[in-house]
Amino acid sequence: MPDEINFFDLASLLKIKPDTTMERFGGMLNSSYFDGANIAATLSQKKLISFNTALPGQSIITITDTGKQLIDEANTKANMDFDHLDLAVITQVSNGKTTPNDIGAGINVRPRDLAMHLFKLAQQDFVTYEFRSGAVSVMLTEKGFKQVKAGMPVKPKPQVQPTMAAPGASGAGAPMAGAVPIQEELLAQDQAAMEGVPGGEQPEPTVAQMSPEEVEQKIKKSKGAKTRNMAIAVVIIVVIVVLGLAFWAGYL
Repeated sequence: MPDEINFFDLASLLKIKPDTTMERFGGMLNSSYFDGANIAATLSQKKLISFNTALPGQSIITITDTGKQLIDEANTKANMDFDHLDLAVITQVSNGKTTPNDIGAGINVRPRDLAMHLFKLAQQDFVTYEFRSGAVSVMLTEKGFKQVKAGMPVKPKPQVQPTMAAPGASGAGAPMAGAVPIQEELLAQDQAAMEGVPGGEQPEPTVAQMSPEEVEQKIKKSKGAKTRNMAIAVVIIVVIVVLGLAFWAGYL
């Protein structure tokens, strides 16, 4: 499709209906008959329209396949999200540039690309446009004015779900090896102690009532008591073995 197609071509093409005639085309563009004829001739030269003349009747204007492709492309792009080029276009309009030629010169973009973005902005109610005397002028809407002040829309950042440390993982916040079984054992001991406390006596504080430092000290004491008990058991076994050997030696 030719790159020389501009917004005026696209906007004029959209005005054409199945019963549009050459004689009425100028009035549909708020322009004179001669302006309408010149515009139609330009559209025909760019292969966007054709004429079906039936003498002595009126000349019917018909959109060609090339013109229909241009309209379909514009409708497709009109559904896309607002982007940086759209912001640049409405910023030019807010600075007082109302014609497509002036807007395109301010941002150095091809006329055909500008046509697509102006149509998209019109469809999304950021700008509006009107024909007058064979020309088209672009104006901001209230929505477009607010968007110029706000700049690019801020997209929400994806929320990251916190991850739990795997059992046995090392690092900050990871439980110490063996801490959970020992705490469960201490809780069991607390429960047994509470059940065996005579009436009137003050029971020792439970693990749930202790501070983290007190729990850690109790765990260390429990580990130390187990180590001592194991050492005593080993000593007793060694003594028994030694006595047994001495007895059997004397017997022999």
